[in-house]
Amino acid sequence: MHRLPRTRRRAKGLFITAAVAAASLLLPFLSVAAQVTLSTPAVLPGDDGRTPAAGRQEEPRVSKGADSYLAVWTDGRTSLSDNGTAGLNVPGSSAGLGSMLDIYAARLDAAGRVVDTTPVIVSQAQHNQTSPRVGWNGTAWLVSWLTVRPRDQFSHTQDLVAARVSADGLLLDPEPVVIKSDVSAEQRPAAVIDDGAGNWVVAWEGTLPQEGTSIPRGVFVARVGGDGAVLDPGGRVVYNHHSQFMGNPDLARAGD
Repeated sequence: MHRLPRTRRRAKGLFITAAVAAASLLLPFLSVAAQVTLSTPAVLPGDDGRTPAAGRQEEPRVSKGADSYLAVWTDGRTSLSDNGTAGLNVPGSSAGLGSMLDIYAARLDAAGRVVDTTPVIVSQAQHNQTSPRVGWNGTAWLVSWLTVRPRDQFSHTQDLVAARVSADGLLLDPEPVVIKSDVSAEQRPAAVIDDGAGNWVVAWEGTLPQEGTSIPRGVFVARVGGDGAVLDPGGRVVYNHHSQFMGNPDLARAGD
């Protein structure tokens, strides 16, 4: 058998050793390239349950639809302050507080099981949104609430607004409709019902402009059409008195 010279055998051994070393250096890079394809994300056992939301959830109301219910409430989970209301009327104190108090909703089926385990965000505007009320008109819900306007966050002036939520849980009015502007926190919505003709009727406490007070001395209503249009801008007076204080009005329909 022919034998290579000793010097050539050594050179060949050095060449093989160098090739093995180079391959060893490349393996980590080849492994990284092979990991680019990832599996489909999956919920780990124990992580698919819903935990209680942070902050405060209050002022709940519920309305029955065709075969389900819609619950609405004031939610403080995005607030970065202790109680969700700091900075409402204090100049300079609202920076960095998140969106403060918001209006959330969720549907429940006929058996009371929560359908929208991730709530419907009805309004997550800046500053506080409070006093939600809700009613069904045969095809959709109308949610009404008070909102502090961004330009007036340091005053007591708010707007009475509303938005529709479909039977499928979709927010139909991302930009709320204004039922009445320039109201005080005491002039909150009291009830939302249907009028039997496909419209909603919103009732609230209020005052006439010439009374010069923010304390409710009357009861007002306004119709909102099924398309979200306000049919009675500013509202209509049901009852008003120049000195009596009004509170806790309600509304019901009997036939026509």
